[in-house]
Amino acid sequence: MIKKSLLITSLVISSSFSLGLDDIVHSTFNESYDLQKLEKSIAIADQDVALAKTWSNPVLSIGANDVQFNDTFSRDKEPMQATYVAITQLIPINGKLDYETQIASENKKIAQMDLENKKLKLASLIYQYGYESIITQKKLELLQRYEQNTQELETIALSLYENSKVKQVFPLQVQLLNSKLQLQKENLNFRLKSLVLKLEQITYKKDLKLDETLSIDTPYEVIQNLSEHPVIKSIEYAKGKFDTLAKLENAKKYSDLKVSLGYFARDAKYTDYVNLSFSMPLPLYGRENINVAKAKYQSAMQEDELEKTKIEFENNFLILKQQMQKSYANYKNLSTSIIPQREYIQQNLESHNALGHANSAELLTNINEIISLEILSLDELENYFSAYAKIKYFTGTVQ
Repeated sequence: MIKKSLLITSLVISSSFSLGLDDIVHSTFNESYDLQKLEKSIAIADQDVALAKTWSNPVLSIGANDVQFNDTFSRDKEPMQATYVAITQLIPINGKLDYETQIASENKKIAQMDLENKKLKLASLIYQYGYESIITQKKLELLQRYEQNTQELETIALSLYENSKVKQVFPLQVQLLNSKLQLQKENLNFRLKSLVLKLEQITYKKDLKLDETLSIDTPYEVIQNLSEHPVIKSIEYAKGKFDTLAKLENAKKYSDLKVSLGYFARDAKYTDYVNLSFSMPLPLYGRENINVAKAKYQSAMQEDELEKTKIEFENNFLILKQQMQKSYANYKNLSTSIIPQREYIQQNLESHNALGHANSAELLTNINEIISLEILSLDELENYFSAYAKIKYFTGTVQ
């Protein structure tokens, strides 16, 4: 008798490894060089905020005027000769420093959203590769069980042939079935190794072992919180930045004021004096108006990008949700209806075989069909969890 292969009747798959995907995700967040690089960019943005609040350094000038070439060190030839010390300070006016601080703060928020978005992408990939690895391992286990069965069937087929109960083609067909299973196993082994390598690459972990239970007794509920997704928030912050930039460029019509104060020391027979001056560029040629228009166009571009991204994210979310629903329905149908019917047929065929009334072609056809259906059911389970891993990104949540 052929041993009946195990059918997965409950929607549960477990691996025999040692680390859960949630643990791997959170561990990777702490170890990823990509994330560490983005965290440093936030620290840099923090410094930019502090820099934007700070006035530019004053300029100190020390010198002497009206130096005589024929008597270089003489400072009493005429009243204009003086040695001076002066300080010049640029004073921001019209709220420009506040606008620059606000722009730097928006850049920091964008950097923070880049970090959160990278985390979402990384988590989604880890779950995807993890789920696919676990189910690929399950496919291998399934084929190994069938391989044991078909090897026993090959022994039976040879015995039946030797006793002239079946034609020679029957044992040959069983051998071909075993060869086909070997090819499928090789392909699955290669895929499993590739998935593990991909997982190790993004998690920075070698010899990674998984310990995860995949259960979909009922379909997972997925909810999209589009307004809080880091990509959406990042575009909103970028739009806000360009809106503020337009205000800054408009404020530049009143340029920062340059104040200079100098003390001039003259010869004892003359009186020392102080020089005070104010200077600022005149906005005569409209450069500020051009920059205001540019900033407004950039803000409008971000508004267009925001609407486009919202549509893309909503559509991708719906497509993946439909994929989950379709795969769940197909898996449920295969595991609870179609495969059990095929297994019932197999039991009857095996009973006939035990009584010596074997129908070799029908027996082989049914075994092939069961193998194909069980692999198909695992394909649907993989499609479900692969879509679930991808949809995690579009929900805007790691878990």
